[in-house]
Amino acid sequence: MILGLNHVKLEVSNLAVSKAFYCDLLGFKYGPEFRNADGKVTGCYLYIGRDTFVELFESTEPVVPFSHFCLEVTDLPNLLTKIKDAGIKTTDIFLGTSKAWIASIWDPDGHHIELNEYSHPDSWIANYLSKVECK
Repeated sequence: MILGLNHVKLEVSNLAVSKAFYCDLLGFKYGPEFRNADGKVTGCYLYIGRDTFVELFESTEPVVPFSHFCLEVTDLPNLLTKIKDAGIKTTDIFLGTSKAWIASIWDPDGHHIELNEYSHPDSWIANYLSKVECK
């Protein structure tokens, strides 16, 4: 039985810069680190929630971003202002076809992160989540 999404792995060009982006700007929590035989930190877990995290590994090759991953957020306007003020590329907030408020940001390596807020009264996902029980 599948219980849920556990993690997304991202290869990054600079582990320290990416850790600062995800933890200091987006509020992820530091988790365990991976070290090579010489003791150098080569990767880490950054927790979004108790069972969900992003796994970062420093790449020795050029980083190729993938399509995107999405984070459910609250107070999207204030969060987006904080992100813009940090000099991060963003889109404006728009109402998606799912009736979620959506904006996009990009991490230091160009990985696309979609931010969704389900506060619109016609939000399909908010409506679905209010009726479904996941175990």
